Amino acid sequence: MIFRLGVKEFIRNIGLNLLIILQLAATLALSIFLTSTIEYRLAHYLPFKEELSSKGLYVLYRGFDYDHKPIDDKNKIISELEKIKEITATYTAPIIDKHSNSDDDIIYDITAYDEKIFTSFKPRLKSGKWLDKREDGDYLPAVISHNWSGIKTGDILALTGYNDKSEEVDVKVKIIGTLRDGAKVFSRNSHDAYDNYLDLYMNYNYEQELRTTLFVAVDDMEKFDLSYIISGKGFITFDDDITDEQSRSNMNKVDEYCSAYPLDEVNARSISHITYQLYLLLPIIIGVLMLVIVSTLSISAINTSKQMRNYAIYYMCGSQWSSTSLISLVNYLIVAGFSFVLSWTVIVGLSLLGMLEKTSLRFSIFPILACLVIIIIGLVTSVLTPHLIIRKTTPREIISTND
Repeated sequence: MIFRLGVKEFIRNIGLNLLIILQLAATLALSIFLTSTIEYRLAHYLPFKEELSSKGLYVLYRGFDYDHKPIDDKNKIISELEKIKEITATYTAPIIDKHSNSDDDIIYDITAYDEKIFTSFKPRLKSGKWLDKREDGDYLPAVISHNWSGIKTGDILALTGYNDKSEEVDVKVKIIGTLRDGAKVFSRNSHDAYDNYLDLYMNYNYEQELRTTLFVAVDDMEKFDLSYIISGKGFITFDDDITDEQSRSNMNKVDEYCSAYPLDEVNARSISHITYQLYLLLPIIIGVLMLVIVSTLSISAINTSKQMRNYAIYYMCGSQWSSTSLISLVNYLIVAGFSFVLSWTVIVGLSLLGMLEKTSLRFSIFPILACLVIIIIGLVTSVLTPHLIIRKTTPREIISTND
Protein backbone atom coordinates (compact mmCIF):
# COMPACT_ATOMS: atom_id res chain seq x y z
CA MET A 1 0.00 0.00 0.00
CA ILE A 2 2.65 2.51 1.07
CA PHE A 3 4.92 1.57 -1.84
CA ARG A 4 2.08 1.94 -4.34
CA LEU A 5 1.18 5.37 -2.98
CA GLY A 6 4.84 6.43 -3.12
CA VAL A 7 5.06 5.39 -6.79
CA LYS A 8 1.80 7.21 -7.46
CA GLU A 9 3.15 10.41 -5.91
CA PHE A 10 6.35 10.10 -7.97
CA ILE A 11 4.37 9.82 -11.21
CA ARG A 12 1.96 12.62 -10.24
CA ASN A 13 4.92 15.02 -9.78
CA ILE A 14 7.05 13.63 -12.60
CA GLY A 15 8.14 17.07 -13.84
CA LEU A 16 9.51 18.19 -10.49
CA ASN A 17 11.00 14.77 -9.81
CA LEU A 18 12.92 14.82 -13.09
CA LEU A 19 14.52 18.11 -12.04
CA ILE A 20 15.33 16.59 -8.64
CA ILE A 21 16.88 13.55 -10.34
CA LEU A 22 19.15 15.79 -12.42
CA GLN A 23 20.12 17.88 -9.39
CA LEU A 24 20.88 14.81 -7.24
CA ALA A 25 22.75 13.11 -10.11
CA ALA A 26 24.97 16.18 -10.45
CA THR A 27 25.61 16.14 -6.69
CA LEU A 28 26.48 12.44 -6.78
CA ALA A 29 28.83 13.00 -9.73
CA LEU A 30 30.55 15.79 -7.79
CA SER A 31 30.92 13.50 -4.78
CA ILE A 32 32.42 10.78 -7.00
CA PHE A 33 35.09 13.14 -8.30
CA LEU A 34 35.70 14.59 -4.85
CA THR A 35 36.13 11.14 -3.29
CA SER A 36 38.40 10.11 -6.16
CA THR A 37 40.50 13.21 -5.56
CA ILE A 38 40.90 12.35 -1.87
CA GLU A 39 41.70 8.74 -2.76
CA TYR A 40 44.25 9.94 -5.32
CA ARG A 41 45.95 12.05 -2.65
CA LEU A 42 46.34 8.95 -0.47
CA ALA A 43 46.92 6.38 -3.21
CA HIS A 44 50.65 7.07 -3.43
CA TYR A 45 51.23 7.19 0.33
CA LEU A 46 49.32 4.11 1.51
CA PRO A 47 51.31 1.52 -0.55
CA PHE A 48 54.47 2.36 1.39
CA LYS A 49 52.95 3.61 4.63
CA GLU A 50 54.51 0.71 6.53
CA GLU A 51 58.02 1.58 5.33
CA LEU A 52 57.62 5.33 5.75
CA SER A 53 56.36 4.95 9.31
CA SER A 54 59.17 2.54 10.28
CA LYS A 55 62.59 3.23 11.69
CA GLY A 56 65.06 3.31 8.85
CA LEU A 57 66.33 5.13 5.81
CA TYR A 58 64.91 6.37 2.54
CA VAL A 59 67.73 5.77 0.06
CA LEU A 60 68.72 6.86 -3.42
CA TYR A 61 71.05 4.19 -4.83
CA ARG A 62 73.71 5.63 -7.13
CA GLY A 63 74.48 2.42 -9.03
CA PHE A 64 78.22 2.64 -8.38
CA ASP A 65 80.32 2.98 -5.25
CA TYR A 66 83.13 5.46 -4.67
CA ASP A 67 85.55 3.10 -6.46
CA HIS A 68 83.26 3.16 -9.51
CA LYS A 69 82.37 -0.49 -9.02
CA PRO A 70 78.76 -1.40 -9.80
CA ILE A 71 76.50 -1.99 -6.81
CA ASP A 72 74.76 -5.28 -7.52
CA ASP A 73 74.59 -7.16 -4.22
CA LYS A 74 72.15 -6.22 -1.46
CA ASN A 75 73.67 -8.83 0.85
CA LYS A 76 76.96 -6.95 0.82
CA ILE A 77 75.17 -3.82 2.00
CA ILE A 78 73.23 -5.73 4.65
CA SER A 79 76.35 -7.42 5.99
CA GLU A 80 77.82 -4.06 6.98
CA LEU A 81 74.76 -2.83 8.86
CA GLU A 82 73.17 -3.56 12.25
CA LYS A 83 69.58 -4.41 13.20
CA ILE A 84 68.30 -4.60 9.60
CA LYS A 85 64.68 -5.64 9.10
CA GLU A 86 64.39 -5.32 5.32
CA ILE A 87 66.06 -3.71 2.34
CA THR A 88 64.19 -2.95 -0.86
CA ALA A 89 65.58 -1.49 -4.04
CA THR A 90 65.18 -0.71 -7.73
CA TYR A 91 67.45 -2.27 -10.32
CA THR A 92 68.43 -1.36 -13.86
CA ALA A 93 70.07 -3.15 -16.79
CA PRO A 94 70.22 -2.94 -20.58
CA ILE A 95 68.84 -5.65 -22.82
CA ILE A 96 69.29 -5.83 -26.59
CA ASP A 97 67.11 -6.84 -29.52
CA LYS A 98 69.47 -8.25 -32.12
CA HIS A 99 66.69 -9.62 -34.27
CA SER A 100 64.95 -6.41 -35.21
CA ASN A 101 64.52 -5.22 -38.77
CA SER A 102 66.61 -2.16 -37.93
CA ASP A 103 70.19 -1.87 -39.19
CA ASP A 104 71.35 -1.37 -35.61
CA ASP A 105 70.56 -3.36 -32.50
CA ILE A 106 67.73 -1.91 -30.42
CA ILE A 107 68.58 -1.34 -26.76
CA TYR A 108 65.84 -1.49 -24.17
CA ASP A 109 66.12 -0.38 -20.55
CA ILE A 110 65.13 -2.81 -17.83
CA THR A 111 63.70 -1.48 -14.58
CA ALA A 112 63.39 -4.27 -12.04
CA TYR A 113 61.71 -4.20 -8.64
CA ASP A 114 61.78 -6.22 -5.46
CA GLU A 115 58.57 -8.11 -4.80
CA LYS A 116 57.66 -5.73 -1.98
CA ILE A 117 57.64 -2.79 -4.39
CA PHE A 118 55.81 -4.24 -7.39
CA THR A 119 53.12 -5.86 -5.25
CA SER A 120 52.54 -2.70 -3.19
CA PHE A 121 52.10 -0.23 -6.04
CA LYS A 122 50.47 -0.96 -9.38
CA PRO A 123 50.64 1.81 -12.01
CA ARG A 124 47.94 2.52 -14.55
CA LEU A 125 48.14 0.31 -17.61
CA LYS A 126 46.91 0.76 -21.14
CA SER A 127 46.30 -2.98 -21.42
CA GLY A 128 47.19 -6.29 -19.82
CA LYS A 129 48.20 -6.80 -16.21
CA TRP A 130 50.92 -5.59 -13.86
CA LEU A 131 53.73 -7.74 -12.47
CA ASP A 132 52.72 -10.53 -10.14
CA LYS A 133 54.67 -12.88 -7.93
CA ARG A 134 57.16 -15.08 -9.71
CA GLU A 135 55.68 -17.27 -12.40
CA ASP A 136 57.20 -20.52 -13.56
CA GLY A 137 57.77 -20.67 -17.30
CA ASP A 138 60.22 -20.25 -20.13
CA TYR A 139 59.56 -16.53 -20.48
CA LEU A 140 60.61 -13.43 -18.60
CA PRO A 141 57.29 -11.65 -17.86
CA ALA A 142 57.50 -7.91 -18.42
CA VAL A 143 55.35 -4.80 -18.67
CA ILE A 144 56.46 -2.57 -21.53
CA SER A 145 56.29 1.19 -21.65
CA HIS A 146 54.40 3.07 -24.34
CA ASN A 147 56.52 2.72 -27.48
CA TRP A 148 56.64 3.49 -31.18
CA SER A 149 57.92 0.04 -32.13
CA GLY A 150 54.46 -1.48 -32.24
CA ILE A 151 55.19 -3.85 -29.34
CA LYS A 152 51.99 -4.68 -27.48
CA THR A 153 50.58 -6.90 -24.78
CA GLY A 154 50.91 -10.58 -25.66
CA ASP A 155 54.01 -10.21 -27.85
CA ILE A 156 57.07 -12.38 -27.22
CA LEU A 157 60.50 -10.84 -27.80
CA ALA A 158 63.80 -12.67 -28.32
CA LEU A 159 66.33 -10.46 -26.50
CA THR A 160 69.89 -10.66 -25.30
CA GLY A 161 71.14 -9.64 -21.86
CA TYR A 162 74.33 -10.22 -19.89
CA ASN A 163 75.30 -12.25 -16.85
CA ASP A 164 77.77 -11.33 -14.10
CA LYS A 165 80.67 -12.42 -16.32
CA SER A 166 79.52 -10.09 -19.12
CA GLU A 167 78.57 -13.09 -21.21
CA GLU A 168 75.55 -12.89 -23.47
CA VAL A 169 72.35 -14.50 -22.24
CA ASP A 170 69.48 -15.14 -24.65
CA VAL A 171 66.04 -14.77 -23.09
CA LYS A 172 62.48 -14.73 -24.35
CA VAL A 173 60.45 -11.88 -22.90
CA LYS A 174 56.66 -12.11 -22.76
CA ILE A 175 54.83 -8.78 -22.66
CA ILE A 176 52.07 -9.21 -20.07
CA GLY A 177 51.02 -5.54 -19.98
CA THR A 178 51.54 -2.11 -21.53
CA LEU A 179 52.07 0.95 -19.34
CA ARG A 180 49.87 3.96 -19.96
CA ASP A 181 52.04 6.85 -21.13
CA GLY A 182 52.41 9.43 -18.38
CA ALA A 183 51.54 6.92 -15.63
CA LYS A 184 53.30 7.14 -12.29
CA VAL A 185 55.80 4.37 -11.59
CA PHE A 186 58.09 3.74 -8.64
CA SER A 187 61.08 5.87 -9.54
CA ARG A 188 64.29 4.37 -10.85
CA ASN A 189 66.05 7.74 -10.72
CA SER A 190 68.60 8.39 -8.00
CA HIS A 191 68.85 12.16 -8.43
CA ASP A 192 65.28 13.21 -7.65
CA ALA A 193 64.17 15.15 -4.58
CA TYR A 194 63.47 13.47 -1.25
CA ASP A 195 60.97 15.84 0.30
CA ASN A 196 57.98 13.52 0.80
CA TYR A 197 56.27 10.36 -0.45
CA LEU A 198 55.52 11.85 -3.88
CA ASP A 199 59.23 11.79 -4.66
CA LEU A 200 59.12 8.00 -4.61
CA TYR A 201 57.47 8.17 -8.01
CA MET A 202 58.10 9.48 -11.48
CA ASN A 203 55.75 10.12 -14.38
CA TYR A 204 56.90 7.86 -17.18
CA ASN A 205 56.72 9.67 -20.52
CA TYR A 206 58.15 7.83 -23.50
CA GLU A 207 59.21 11.00 -25.33
CA GLN A 208 61.28 12.11 -22.34
CA GLU A 209 62.84 8.71 -21.62
CA LEU A 210 63.86 8.20 -25.29
CA ARG A 211 64.20 4.43 -24.82
CA THR A 212 61.56 1.76 -24.40
CA THR A 213 61.53 0.35 -20.87
CA LEU A 214 60.69 -3.15 -19.68
CA PHE A 215 59.44 -3.41 -16.08
CA VAL A 216 60.21 -6.79 -14.52
CA ALA A 217 60.63 -8.55 -11.16
CA VAL A 218 64.24 -8.79 -10.04
CA ASP A 219 63.68 -12.40 -8.94
CA ASP A 220 62.76 -13.25 -12.53
CA MET A 221 65.98 -11.63 -13.75
CA GLU A 222 67.97 -13.82 -11.39
CA LYS A 223 66.08 -16.85 -12.63
CA PHE A 224 67.43 -16.17 -16.14
CA ASP A 225 70.91 -15.29 -14.80
CA LEU A 226 70.66 -11.67 -15.95
CA SER A 227 72.92 -9.16 -14.21
CA TYR A 228 71.83 -5.72 -12.96
CA ILE A 229 72.92 -2.82 -10.84
CA ILE A 230 71.09 -1.34 -7.87
CA SER A 231 70.07 2.15 -8.92
CA GLY A 232 67.05 4.22 -7.91
CA LYS A 233 64.78 4.59 -4.91
CA GLY A 234 64.41 2.16 -2.03
CA PHE A 235 64.13 1.63 1.71
CA ILE A 236 66.30 0.20 4.44
CA THR A 237 64.18 -0.48 7.51
CA PHE A 238 65.58 -1.21 10.97
CA ASP A 239 64.41 -3.37 13.85
CA ASP A 240 62.26 -1.53 16.37
CA ASP A 241 64.84 -1.97 19.15
CA ILE A 242 67.68 -0.29 17.25
CA THR A 243 69.46 2.46 19.17
CA ASP A 244 70.04 6.00 17.92
CA GLU A 245 73.76 5.32 17.81
CA GLN A 246 73.26 2.23 15.65
CA SER A 247 70.95 4.18 13.33
CA ARG A 248 73.55 6.92 12.85
CA SER A 249 76.22 4.28 12.26
CA ASN A 250 74.10 2.58 9.59
CA MET A 251 73.45 5.89 7.88
CA ASN A 252 77.18 6.62 7.70
CA LYS A 253 78.00 3.13 6.40
CA VAL A 254 75.54 3.22 3.49
CA ASP A 255 76.94 6.54 2.30
CA GLU A 256 79.31 4.60 0.02
CA TYR A 257 76.37 3.15 -1.90
CA CYS A 258 73.60 5.70 -1.74
CA SER A 259 72.27 8.95 -0.39
CA ALA A 260 70.23 8.22 2.73
CA TYR A 261 67.64 10.18 4.70
CA PRO A 262 65.82 9.24 7.93
CA LEU A 263 62.39 7.78 7.20
CA ASP A 264 60.79 9.61 10.13
CA GLU A 265 61.66 12.98 8.57
CA VAL A 266 60.33 11.98 5.15
CA ASN A 267 57.18 10.56 6.74
CA ALA A 268 56.58 13.73 8.78
CA ARG A 269 56.76 15.86 5.64
CA SER A 270 54.48 13.37 3.87
CA ILE A 271 51.81 13.58 6.58
CA SER A 272 52.07 17.36 6.52
CA HIS A 273 51.57 17.40 2.74
CA ILE A 274 48.54 15.09 2.89
CA THR A 275 46.98 17.12 5.70
CA TYR A 276 47.41 20.32 3.72
CA GLN A 277 45.88 18.76 0.60
CA LEU A 278 42.85 17.50 2.53
CA TYR A 279 42.52 20.90 4.23
CA LEU A 280 42.23 22.50 0.78
CA LEU A 281 39.38 20.10 -0.05
CA LEU A 282 37.55 20.69 3.23
CA PRO A 283 35.48 23.70 2.00
CA ILE A 284 34.33 21.67 -1.00
CA ILE A 285 33.36 18.73 1.22
CA ILE A 286 31.38 21.01 3.53
CA GLY A 287 29.78 22.70 0.52
CA VAL A 288 28.64 19.38 -0.95
CA LEU A 289 27.15 18.26 2.38
CA MET A 290 25.35 21.59 2.82
CA LEU A 291 24.05 21.37 -0.74
CA VAL A 292 22.69 17.89 -0.09
CA ILE A 293 21.01 18.82 3.20
CA VAL A 294 19.57 22.16 2.09
CA SER A 295 18.36 20.92 -1.31
CA THR A 296 16.82 17.78 0.18
CA LEU A 297 15.08 19.79 2.90
CA SER A 298 13.73 22.25 0.34
CA ILE A 299 12.58 19.56 -2.05
CA SER A 300 10.95 17.52 0.70
CA ALA A 301 9.19 20.62 2.03
CA ILE A 302 7.89 21.54 -1.43
CA ASN A 303 6.70 18.00 -2.11
CA THR A 304 5.04 17.73 1.29
CA SER A 305 3.28 21.08 0.92
CA LYS A 306 1.99 20.10 -2.54
CA GLN A 307 0.79 16.72 -1.31
CA MET A 308 -0.82 17.78 1.97
CA ARG A 309 -4.36 17.38 0.60
CA ASN A 310 -3.55 13.99 -0.87
CA TYR A 311 -2.06 12.87 2.43
CA ALA A 312 -5.26 13.96 4.18
CA ILE A 313 -7.37 11.98 1.69
CA TYR A 314 -5.17 8.92 2.23
CA TYR A 315 -5.84 9.32 5.94
CA MET A 316 -9.57 9.56 5.44
CA CYS A 317 -9.34 6.35 3.40
CA GLY A 318 -7.68 4.46 6.25
CA SER A 319 -3.99 5.30 5.98
CA GLN A 320 -2.06 6.31 9.11
CA TRP A 321 -1.21 10.03 9.42
CA SER A 322 2.39 9.09 10.24
CA SER A 323 2.64 7.09 7.01
CA THR A 324 3.18 10.35 5.06
CA SER A 325 6.87 10.03 5.94
CA LEU A 326 6.97 6.54 4.46
CA ILE A 327 5.26 7.72 1.27
CA SER A 328 7.86 10.48 1.00
CA LEU A 329 10.59 7.88 1.64
CA VAL A 330 9.41 5.69 -1.23
CA ASN A 331 9.26 8.71 -3.52
CA TYR A 332 12.83 9.67 -2.58
CA LEU A 333 14.10 6.09 -3.04
CA ILE A 334 12.84 6.14 -6.63
CA VAL A 335 14.46 9.52 -7.23
CA ALA A 336 17.73 8.39 -5.62
CA GLY A 337 17.79 5.17 -7.65
CA PHE A 338 17.41 7.00 -10.96
CA SER A 339 19.99 9.61 -9.88
CA PHE A 340 22.54 6.98 -8.87
CA VAL A 341 22.20 5.10 -12.16
CA LEU A 342 22.30 8.31 -14.20
CA SER A 343 25.42 9.72 -12.51
CA TRP A 344 27.41 6.49 -12.88
CA THR A 345 26.19 5.91 -16.44
CA VAL A 346 27.42 9.33 -17.53
CA ILE A 347 30.78 8.97 -15.75
CA VAL A 348 31.44 5.44 -17.01
CA GLY A 349 30.42 6.51 -20.52
CA LEU A 350 32.78 9.50 -20.51
CA SER A 351 35.55 7.27 -19.14
CA LEU A 352 35.07 4.70 -21.91
CA LEU A 353 35.28 7.51 -24.46
CA GLY A 354 38.64 8.50 -22.96
CA MET A 355 37.42 11.94 -21.87
CA LEU A 356 38.41 11.46 -18.22
CA GLU A 357 41.95 10.11 -18.67
CA LYS A 358 43.56 13.29 -17.34
CA THR A 359 41.42 13.34 -14.20
CA SER A 360 41.94 11.62 -10.85
CA LEU A 361 38.78 9.53 -11.31
CA ARG A 362 39.06 6.07 -9.75
CA PHE A 363 36.53 3.28 -9.90
CA SER A 364 36.65 1.83 -6.41
CA ILE A 365 34.40 1.17 -3.45
CA PHE A 366 34.98 4.63 -1.93
CA PRO A 367 33.07 6.75 -4.51
CA ILE A 368 30.20 4.28 -4.23
CA LEU A 369 30.22 4.63 -0.45
CA ALA A 370 30.23 8.43 -0.81
CA CYS A 371 27.14 8.23 -3.02
CA LEU A 372 25.42 5.97 -0.49
CA VAL A 373 26.20 8.42 2.34
CA ILE A 374 24.63 11.27 0.38
CA ILE A 375 21.59 9.15 -0.45
CA ILE A 376 21.21 8.13 3.22
CA ILE A 377 21.36 11.79 4.30
CA GLY A 378 18.63 12.49 1.75
CA LEU A 379 16.56 9.56 2.99
CA VAL A 380 16.71 10.72 6.60
CA THR A 381 15.79 14.25 5.55
CA SER A 382 12.91 13.06 3.35
CA VAL A 383 11.47 11.09 6.28
CA LEU A 384 11.83 13.85 8.88
CA THR A 385 10.60 16.79 6.80
CA PRO A 386 6.99 15.64 6.28
CA HIS A 387 6.76 14.71 9.95
CA LEU A 388 7.97 18.16 11.03
CA ILE A 389 5.59 19.96 8.66
CA ILE A 390 2.39 18.12 9.50
CA ARG A 391 2.94 17.19 13.14
CA LYS A 392 0.76 20.12 14.37
CA THR A 393 -1.80 19.80 11.58
CA THR A 394 -4.82 17.51 11.41
CA PRO A 395 -6.26 16.01 8.22
CA ARG A 396 -9.60 17.83 8.84
CA GLU A 397 -7.81 21.21 9.02
CA ILE A 398 -6.01 20.53 5.75
CA ILE A 399 -9.16 19.52 3.87
CA SER A 400 -11.18 22.43 5.23
CA THR A 401 -8.39 24.87 4.31
CA ASN A 402 -8.23 23.58 0.73
CA ASP A 403 -12.03 23.72 0.49
